[in-house]
Amino acid sequence: MTVKIGLAMGRCERCGRVYTAPRPAQPVTCDCYKECPICGAEMTPFNPGVIDPETYRGQETPLASTKTDVQDADWRLDTLYYCATCDYYSSQPPVEVTLE
Repeated sequence: MTVKIGLAMGRCERCGRVYTAPRPAQPVTCDCYKECPICGAEMTPFNPGVIDPETYRGQETPLASTKTDVQDADWRLDTLYYCATCDYYSSQPPVEVTLE
């Protein structure tokens, strides 16, 4: 059995950022999922608050165009982050980068 020494490298599949760490290296979580793809600002975790479960929409329902009510907002059940700058709702999950 050979043991690898030196630095381990990995590239994020989504943004292309390169990570390096000394071996043995653990997988790294890239934080590009927190960056807004429209304006580049850092997004905040999305919390819809306490809502009646009947107001939640299924994944097959198209997004609403008005935001007058919570049930008409542009978010879905899988929404994770929100950009207050450009009003973007993101469902991008964290990306795990394997270092080899």
